Amino acid sequence: AEYPIEMELYVARAEVEQNMNLPDLAIMDIDRAIQLNPLSAEAFLLRGKINLAYKKKKAAKKDFEKAKLLGISSSEVREWLQQCR
Repeated sequence: AEYPIEMELYVARAEVEQNMNLPDLAIMDIDRAIQLNPLSAEAFLLRGKINLAYKKKKAAKKDFEKAKLLGISSSEVREWLQQCR
């Protein structure tokens, strides 16, 4: 029962770390969030954004596609996928 809350904390912290330009910490935390809840579309979307911000386009594309598969709207994902080219 504590997993969803713990997962959300990792997602929130990863977002803060990304905004503070701390990619290694952000990736570590978002990976932990995904480990806790591998069906979190939001976590995959955020990891895609983090990967894209640090020029890891192939990894970002994979994350955005997974986020779409898990329920993020096609239009939102499409915008991010276009930046992976």
